[in-house]
Amino acid sequence: MVKAKSLAVIMLFMIIFGAINIYLFANKEGKLSYTTMSGQFIKEIPKLPYNMNLSVIAFVTQWLILIIVIVISYSKFLKHKKEEHIRVSYEQVKERTAGRSKTDLDVLYDILKDKKVLTLSTIAKIFKIQKEKALEWAKILENYGLGQIEYPAFSEPEIRITEKDEEHEKEKEVEEKTGKPAEKKTKKTERKTKAHRKKKRR
Repeated sequence: MVKAKSLAVIMLFMIIFGAINIYLFANKEGKLSYTTMSGQFIKEIPKLPYNMNLSVIAFVTQWLILIIVIVISYSKFLKHKKEEHIRVSYEQVKERTAGRSKTDLDVLYDILKDKKVLTLSTIAKIFKIQKEKALEWAKILENYGLGQIEYPAFSEPEIRITEKDEEHEKEKEVEEKTGKPAEKKTKKTERKTKAHRKKKRR
C-alpha cells in the first residue's frame, strides 16, 4: 500500500514536471521559456555542431531523464508486487507441506517449479536470509541439476528451472488432468515420425 502511494506521488510529480517542460519549450516568445532563460544565464553561447538549438537539447535531455525515472520507478513497483505474490505462494506451499518433513530448500524448489525464475533478492526476502545464503541455496539446486544460475547484464543473478525439469512438470500436469501417463517423445520416435511424413509426401 505504501509502495502504491509513493508511486502515485512520483507519477504526479512527473506529470507536473513534464507539463512545465512542455510549456517552457512551447512558449518561445514568452518571458518564461528555454530560450529566454538560456539567454539570461549564458550571454555568449558557442556555436553548436549541426546548428543544434540549446533549448531543444535541454528539452530532450530532461525528457530522457524523466522517462528513465518513470521506467525505474515502475519496474521497482512491479518487482514489489511480484515479491508479494511469491510471498503468498510460499505461505501456501508451507500449508500444503504441513506435517511433512520438508526443508526450506524443498519449499524453495516448489516455488521455483511454480514461478520458473527467481532472483536472489526475492529468495532472500521470502526466507528472510542474506543474499549470500540465497546464492548458496541456488548453487545447491544447480549442483543437483534442479536449476540453473544466470547472471543477466543489467540485473541481479537469478535461478531458472532447468528445461528437463520443466518438461517433467508439464508431463505431471497432463497426467493429473487426464489420469493417463503423458507420451514421452524420444529421439527414435521423432526420427520415425519424420521418416513416415517424408514417405507420405512421396
